[in-house]
Amino acid sequence: MNYSDYKQAENFIFSDIQREIDIAKSGKHAGNFLCALGLMCYTEFAGGLIRNTFKIGESKKNFNYFFRYMGKKYKELLKNDSGIYKFLRCGLAHEYYVKKNCIIYMPGLRSETGIRLDKCGVYHLYIGKYFEDFKMAFERFEKDIYKSV
Repeated sequence: MNYSDYKQAENFIFSDIQREIDIAKSGKHAGNFLCALGLMCYTEFAGGLIRNTFKIGESKKNFNYFFRYMGKKYKELLKNDSGIYKFLRCGLAHEYYVKKNCIIYMPGLRSETGIRLDKCGVYHLYIGKYFEDFKMAFERFEKDIYKSV
């Protein structure tokens, strides 16, 4: 992907998610489910960019790669729960529902990480924090790959 295409994709991703967060902050109904779905799919997409592969059969590897790239807390979560791709990303994308109990917070509540799994096996997805961490990792990737641009 050339730099111009990368910046266009970044603009789509960032503006779509940010728009819904801003709507939610204004007190209006926003697309929390759509944000969750988008962020899970964008995580997979970003992993494909880094790994330079979008081949069939590489989706989970792409997702997991970028999920770990987002930071220590995400890496630890994935190490302790290898089902995140299946339960969240695939559940949202293919079944229009998560395959496990999940609460999606849009965007107000804060957390140390954008996703956590509680003792009862319930996922907590904090859209604002996940997006914040996603953006930081995506921008770090841009600096690593497109340094000379």
